[in-house]
Amino acid sequence: MALSESEARFRSVFENAGVGMVLVDTDGRRQQVNSAFCELVGYRKEELLGQSIIAITHPEDRESTERFLEDYASGRIGSVKKEKRYIHKKGHTVWVLLTVSVVEHLNGNPSLAVVQVQVITERKRAEAALRESETRFRDFAESSSDWLWEMDEHLRITYVSERYREITGFDSSIYLGKTRRDITPEDTNSEKWRQHYG
Repeated sequence: MALSESEARFRSVFENAGVGMVLVDTDGRRQQVNSAFCELVGYRKEELLGQSIIAITHPEDRESTERFLEDYASGRIGSVKKEKRYIHKKGHTVWVLLTVSVVEHLNGNPSLAVVQVQVITERKRAEAALRESETRFRDFAESSSDWLWEMDEHLRITYVSERYREITGFDSSIYLGKTRRDITPEDTNSEKWRQHYG
């Protein structure tokens, strides 16, 4: 009775979870999926059950997924977090964060992997946009006839263009992580400095 109640609770939590949930056997085939996972990849349960997890994996992530399956089947992992991409049924890419927990037999060998699947597509797009923006800035800075620098919110220098070395003959890396106060403390006593930097 207690076992059947426990199984019923697990099925309820599994099916009603707010993230995708998948049970994967040691052959890398899906034994169970919930509605949230079906929704994020665009397939019906009938199309996913018994299917290898490689099948809808993005081509560029298949090799790493195969290595993961080898480690899982051989018992070399117990739990792991992994980012990967799926190809949605409609053809677009879905970035996900997998949280994998391996369930073991009494003999210590893996029997099943419980996989939570969280969509991170928007985060990956934001990261890509930031990288593109940073690349454009670097390209602009390195092609400028002037030397440029960048500071963080604590006024520490995080970037100095290569043009600085070309103009002055000094290595710009000595300034990284320093504030202007560290470099020219006499300037920071001026009224102009206080008004500009607080």
